[in-house]
Amino acid sequence: MSLGLGQAFTDQDNYQGTLLACAEAVNSGITTVHDWSHNVRGPAHAEAELRALTGNADMFAIMKLTQGLINATAHQEFACTARQALALGTIEGARSLGLDGVTGSLTPGKRADIILVAAGHPNLGVLTHPAGLLVTAAQPGNVDTVLADGRVLKRGGALVTLDSERITA
Repeated sequence: MSLGLGQAFTDQDNYQGTLLACAEAVNSGITTVHDWSHNVRGPAHAEAELRALTGNADMFAIMKLTQGLINATAHQEFACTARQALALGTIEGARSLGLDGVTGSLTPGKRADIILVAAGHPNLGVLTHPAGLLVTAAQPGNVDTVLADGRVLKRGGALVTLDSERITA
C-alpha cells in the first residue's frame, strides 16, 4: 500500500532516516547491514542512503524467530539448537551476503566484528548456556560493547563514534 508520502521526502530526509537506522543497528550490536532502499527517487536519494550506511534490525529477535520457525516446521522442539540459530545469525548470515571470507566468525585475517552482551540484566537470568541466552532471551538493550573491524563503536552501553545531535538534526 502506498500513500504517496515518499514524494515529499528529500534526499537529506533519506540520509537522516538511514543514518538513524544505522545508529540503531550498531546500538543493537549489528555490524553488517543490508539496505532495500525503498524510497530511491533518483541518484541524489540513492547516494544519500549509501552515504548513511544503512541498516536496521534486531538480530536477537530474528535468531529467536528463525529457531522457532525451523522447530515448528520440523514439528520438533529441538530441530534447531540455539548454537545452530546463533550460527545462522553470524557466519551463515555473512555467507548469505557473500561476506563469509571477511566477517561472521572470529578467524585470523577476518574483520574483528564482535559484540559483548552484558549478562547481568534481569532478562538474561543465570548464565548457564550462553548460546541459548543470546538466542532466546537477549535484547538489543543488553549489548554493552560493539567492535567493527576492531574499532570500538559502542562502549558501556553508549555509542562512541556517532554524533547523535548531527543524526537527529
